[in-house]
Amino acid sequence: MKRKISAENNNKNLIIVSKILNKEGIEFFPFYGTLLGLVREDSCIEGDDDIDMMISYENREQVYKIMSDLGMKNTDIGRNFLQFTYRIKNQPVIVDFYLFEEEDEYLIEKWNFFGKERDKNYNIHYDKKFIFPLDDKDWKGTKLKIPCNSEWLVEHCYGKEWKEKKNKGSEYRHFIVDNKIVIKYSNKEKKMTKTYCIKENYKHRSSYTHYSDIGYEDQYQDEVYETAYRICQQHDLRTIFDVGCGSAFKLRKYFTDHDFIGAEIEPTLSWLKKEYPTDKWIQSDFTKSVEADLIICSDVIEHLIDPDELISFFKKSKYKFIVLSTPEREAVQIYQKGFLWNGPPLNPAHTREWSFSEFHDYISDNLNVIKHFTSKNKAETSALCQIMVIKND
Repeated sequence: MKRKISAENNNKNLIIVSKILNKEGIEFFPFYGTLLGLVREDSCIEGDDDIDMMISYENREQVYKIMSDLGMKNTDIGRNFLQFTYRIKNQPVIVDFYLFEEEDEYLIEKWNFFGKERDKNYNIHYDKKFIFPLDDKDWKGTKLKIPCNSEWLVEHCYGKEWKEKKNKGSEYRHFIVDNKIVIKYSNKEKKMTKTYCIKENYKHRSSYTHYSDIGYEDQYQDEVYETAYRICQQHDLRTIFDVGCGSAFKLRKYFTDHDFIGAEIEPTLSWLKKEYPTDKWIQSDFTKSVEADLIICSDVIEHLIDPDELISFFKKSKYKFIVLSTPEREAVQIYQKGFLWNGPPLNPAHTREWSFSEFHDYISDNLNVIKHFTSKNKAETSALCQIMVIKND
């Protein structure tokens, strides 16, 4: 177990290592806990056990030689990770180097929180737009480079509560889902009393875990938007409201010639406004009704603590059709964990998942379902998604 190091010594550690890398002309930037400290406190975090640096894999051998030649002891090594220890005023300090590779629009980091660099499921894909070009930061007389959207990146790595000091492990945990970070906070959970037509003894989650799909295109739920597009063509629908539009790639792919509004929460909302400033994006709020010919709600309902709030939103809104989708639990369980698995979902960002019949019972008890079917997307080998078409009475 690593020992806790004072913020003073880690600040000195960061200054020393930064000057070494600057002198050698090696591009680097603080990351993970070190970036969190710099953004939140303009300092390394008191009691953190090391500093974290991100460098290109292309510089791996050069950095290894430089640090070793300076007498720093290599204490941990992987293909995509280097760790060195040395002393400041006779106190040991540690520097971790995370090595990234670039692939199209992504920066791929393979070591991260788990050290499972050979398992592609544990690789993290960071959208390079939030990192490059690096910004200059003059910090304590030292030249640093930091990601161009450091605050967004910190929220992506540590969740919406990143401004509050929390203990990793006891107060929050990291998961990697679809090569993106998901944060699970250890909030005290309330007992779940409603089942939403799901079978008895199924285990629902009762705390929310945020998941952002920024960077995704049409690998998932493309068939949902294709269904919505066909309905628009058949019924000459012109206005679209997308609940939880995510990266909006599919919304913009199919509906650029329609009048659309995308609803999201932070940090995705700010990203959308920056990425597509001429389109209309609003804060998702189920307490406010909307008016649109078609409402799309693609794989949102399984994330909600209380999906009745979404149903209430639908009921008070004015629409002609709704296209609603969610994973089909029994197909997903066969694919992931086995048919008799009783929850909670393997995906930590899902509160619950419905079987085909359960979902039909739940929605049809509240809304006018005219079509219900399963479909396969580009990223999957079997039909894991269930899609509903709802018509206003």
